[in-house]
Amino acid sequence: MNMVKILLISILIALVDCGNRLRADMGPKHFIESIPISLLQSIFPGAETAGRPSGRIVAAPVYGEVNNSGFLSIVGYAFSVGDLLGTEGYAGESFEIISAVDMNGIITGAALIAHQEPLVGSVASRLPLEEMVSALSGLDVLDSNPIDLAVYAEGAKRSSLIMLEAVYEAGRAVAVSRELYGPGEREGRRLDLHSQRELSWKDLLSIGAVRSAILDDSFVFSSTALDVGSDGVNGLFATAKEQIFLALASPRLIRENLLANDLSLGLDIEEPESSGALIWLGAGGSLFPEEVALSLKDDTQALFELSLRQNGWVKSLNGVPTREVENVPFLGLSRAWLLTIGSQEKFDPTRPWAIQIKSIGDESYGNTWSLPYSPPQEIVIEPIPHQVAVEQRKREKVTPLWVSVWLEASSALAIMFLAFLILCTILVLQGTIVRTPKTLRIIKNGFMVFTLIWVGWYTGAQLSVMHLLSLMRAPKLQWSLESLLLDPLIVIIMGFTLIVTLLLGRGVFCGWLCPFGALQDVVSQLSRWLSIKQLNISSVVNRRLWALKYFVLIGLVSLTFFSPVYLSKAIEVEPFNTVIMTHFIRSWPYTLFALLLLGISLFVERPFCRYLCPLGAGLAIAGRIRVLEWLKRRPECGSSCNICRDLCPVQAIQLDGEINISECYQCLKCQTAYYDDMVCPPLIQRRERREKLVVS
Repeated sequence: MNMVKILLISILIALVDCGNRLRADMGPKHFIESIPISLLQSIFPGAETAGRPSGRIVAAPVYGEVNNSGFLSIVGYAFSVGDLLGTEGYAGESFEIISAVDMNGIITGAALIAHQEPLVGSVASRLPLEEMVSALSGLDVLDSNPIDLAVYAEGAKRSSLIMLEAVYEAGRAVAVSRELYGPGEREGRRLDLHSQRELSWKDLLSIGAVRSAILDDSFVFSSTALDVGSDGVNGLFATAKEQIFLALASPRLIRENLLANDLSLGLDIEEPESSGALIWLGAGGSLFPEEVALSLKDDTQALFELSLRQNGWVKSLNGVPTREVENVPFLGLSRAWLLTIGSQEKFDPTRPWAIQIKSIGDESYGNTWSLPYSPPQEIVIEPIPHQVAVEQRKREKVTPLWVSVWLEASSALAIMFLAFLILCTILVLQGTIVRTPKTLRIIKNGFMVFTLIWVGWYTGAQLSVMHLLSLMRAPKLQWSLESLLLDPLIVIIMGFTLIVTLLLGRGVFCGWLCPFGALQDVVSQLSRWLSIKQLNISSVVNRRLWALKYFVLIGLVSLTFFSPVYLSKAIEVEPFNTVIMTHFIRSWPYTLFALLLLGISLFVERPFCRYLCPLGAGLAIAGRIRVLEWLKRRPECGSSCNICRDLCPVQAIQLDGEINISECYQCLKCQTAYYDDMVCPPLIQRRERREKLVVS
């Protein structure tokens, strides 16, 4: 009996243990647990390993060696933005960014791991996203002063701004939860300008007084791997030829050891606080030093531009006060310069900063690279004692990001509102304008050029069906409309389009405000100028082809709700991303598809708008409840006269003379004929009767 009890107890213990293991296996997994060490080191230079993620605000401690002590200690925290915020992009789909902060609440790096943004489908579109996310390195997330994230975006669109704000908020949450040092506790930090001891070149590298980077042979000033520290010169990239070195030269400890007491520079800095900060910039190799010299002189032949960045503040180094160092005895150095940053600049040498190199020229798209610099502890005097950031510290009320974006875009918004006013004036006065066909042609062509070049190619404000699908999914996903508000031009174009569609139908947007539609108009006019014969599509075939765009719309709506993972590919049925957003910088299938559609436009008027455009299909459905019948017709239209039907370039006028507003693009050619007594038969008859009366 005892054996049976023991057996039952053993089975019970085993079942409990299995249950615990099963629950552990089924428990929530954090993305941060699965990152490889190579990724960790890319976002946190100097990291050796990471601990297990923990805490209500989930983050993994990062371990590294401090001050060459030979022991590992916590140097910061790595975190997954998706784990913390449950991030959703512009289309309502999640994205994943891995980032880290050091013990001072400074972001050390960030990497965009995955996203499903349909409006950012190409490699060319993804490059700026990845660069801007990584550019957050050096941002102080505990700084109570408002941070202008648009500075990091550099004109980017909604997706990138959403991601930047997510990294900032997640980093701040981690820093506050771990009670890291905030800027309120760092007030009074200052440089030790007077201490001095002899240090070798290797010593300067090892303590971080000099930061170094090695650029491989493929550097045509594109980003390459960075190796910082004493191993930089003989590190990972044995084939490297071009090198860059960076140091803060204001403190004597660094300046005098670097300059080897070079009196030729005439440096006698008694009050460095008032005279500004000194930055020592060195370059090694065969080509790079000469290009640095050209850039510092603001030479027009320079291949890149240099800038100093700190927490959203940017200062171009092209043309700043510069003195070249004559004696550069260190291994790997060819030339060196001293740059003076004026005391009036918003530059704090006690906090991390970076030198950014950005290539100049069309072929260098996306080539931006930066070398971060953190002042070593040997030259920074901290206030004593340190206070720690506490949970109760709340972020100061700042202007929402979308408000800042709207204020930044005020000029573009003013231009767009003026365009709306002009377009409304044209529509209201169309009865007068169309009486002079030449005037209408000039106005129409001018507005099309504005729509294509400024609205489309310059601002990228191409309305897409993706914007409508995102709004449709918003209630289901509990998606914040603030994401939409990050693109002000799209917002006002959507609002204007909704109003005029409910009033007049789809034609106002499709015929006047769609950049891709404007491009098709340009191609069609080129076709007529070249006397290319147009294809004659029968009415029956034309009506059947009209239905295609509705099937495309139904398919996209279905994917939106049931298989959103495929939406980013299916949305490419719209060539807008290829033609308007990326200027044909896409992989060949997308470019070929766009060119094919434009090629067909040489023979058929607006083929994409008429037969494939899902956005046009959606607007056509909305336009069925329009409240105004704007275009004028006569009783004779469709019975004794079909001239307007023959003039309509998109075959939107039916056999009975009625205009199918769902297929009308408001070109107003039928209205020109309506008022022309040399074209319209009823008006011709009236004119002839008047002429007979005058003669008699």
